[in-house]
Amino acid sequence: GGSGNNGIQFLCSEKVFYMDQVCDENIDCDDGQDEIGCPGRFYCHDNTTEWVENSKLCDNVKDCSNGADECESCYLGEFSSSNFLISSKIIFYLTLVTGLSSVILNTKQGYECYALVPSRQSGKLDRIVRLQIFLYDFLMGMYQCSLVAASIIFQYRGDYCNFDQEWRSSIYCSLLGILFNFSSAGSLLSIALMSVIRCIYCLSSIAVHIKTSIINITSGIIFILNFVHSVIPVIPSSSVQNIFRTEIFFTYIKENPFIHSNPLNQEELRIAHKNYFSYSHGDLYHILSDFKATASDNKAWHTTEISYYGSSGLCVHNIFKTHASFTFYKFSYLSLILALIFIVAVMYVAIIVKIKKSEEKMNEHSQQNVKAPPSPKAKIVWMIGSQLLCWIPFIALAMYYTWNYENSAPRVTYEIFALVLIPINSLLNPIFYSN
Repeated sequence: GGSGNNGIQFLCSEKVFYMDQVCDENIDCDDGQDEIGCPGRFYCHDNTTEWVENSKLCDNVKDCSNGADECESCYLGEFSSSNFLISSKIIFYLTLVTGLSSVILNTKQGYECYALVPSRQSGKLDRIVRLQIFLYDFLMGMYQCSLVAASIIFQYRGDYCNFDQEWRSSIYCSLLGILFNFSSAGSLLSIALMSVIRCIYCLSSIAVHIKTSIINITSGIIFILNFVHSVIPVIPSSSVQNIFRTEIFFTYIKENPFIHSNPLNQEELRIAHKNYFSYSHGDLYHILSDFKATASDNKAWHTTEISYYGSSGLCVHNIFKTHASFTFYKFSYLSLILALIFIVAVMYVAIIVKIKKSEEKMNEHSQQNVKAPPSPKAKIVWMIGSQLLCWIPFIALAMYYTWNYENSAPRVTYEIFALVLIPINSLLNPIFYSN
């Protein structure tokens, strides 16, 4: 221990030590008591001498042998914690109930819709699109049930934080993200298609006959394009990943001679590459390959890549990214969503206007004691409102974080979107479109 003497002594391990030997980063007592409980330190275990400076907490570098410095005091989201993927019991059971309900309701309505074949052509076309809506919302329910299953597994293990990066970079998280993206976008696309078909048949003053083959082909094209759009972000191509990738972490960064912070700063890596190899290269994978080829230990350059769907443990698409390379895609995606919402709103408003005029005309020619049939206007308003309530906050937040470069979207943004807004909409759709 230290050699100073301030006159105050203490006894441990049958030896006498001075007080300036306490918390001097040297273990003097056999049980290490002189280095336990010191201010300004984070201890990796209870009653242990393994510690790190507070400044090293939550810096994406695991200094503790058990990784506690990147878990216990770190923010993993409003609904996640060091031990739980979904830590809030209320959110956990809400996700479970809405997920199971979506699966059951959409299965029931889908079966009934499939079994009942309308005689009129307008009804047949409506049936085709409704089946698609039930399919997409069924898949959203499956996403929620799968997320609950993953949360239960991590809860059983009790160490979610230590597997957070591994989970978010896994193929399972990417598959959940693809499922979420495919089902949410597919449902809105189908609802927009249905609104157009209904509006055409409702507003036309002459007999209209839209061929079934046209709707089948249109639906098939939507299905394929939506699937491709959902899968593209995980294609292992440098040009694709430069647009969609969330982050890259060095797994063994403490052994890396050039990089000392996570997540990877590409500009810092390019400068190190140019200084070491005397030439520059724009491709990230090529740069990493160069370092691996010359390193005596490849482990120092082992990376963990967080995909587009790994922005949070809930595995939803990272549309709130602010990288410059992502801007064009983001605006294109948000413009499409906004256009679809606009189409749905305009089509159904036109239908409401037509219904109102028809009701006024009917009242003029009918007797007062004749009971009018129930009006679908209220149901249509709810249908429009649910889509606006679901998607407008999403678009507004994405645009906010596009212009506000100083702040990245917190994980709670993804969590509310993934566990509340979209799933509740998928739960309501089989009620709205049951007939």
